[in-house]
Amino acid sequence: MATVTRARVPASEFVLHRTLQSLPGPEFDRERIVETGADVVMPLVWARWGEPGDLDAALADDPTVDGYSLIGDFDGEFLYRMR
Repeated sequence: MATVTRARVPASEFVLHRTLQSLPGPEFDRERIVETGADVVMPLVWARWGEPGDLDAALADDPTVDGYSLIGDFDGEFLYRMR
């Protein structure tokens, strides 16, 4: 059985808020979450953006991102693993 939930989160409380403020227009889609151990879960995120360098700089400055790594590059779509 599936559960669907609708919720509102203030933009200032949303993960990647600073990244979205600093870059005009990136789009993010969450991929399935990967469990890497008993207490560790790493979300995979697809990002659509022109240049990974600009996106990497914005992610590095975003306090909601504890760490990230680019694991796939597909013509303007990038797959990141994030903490």
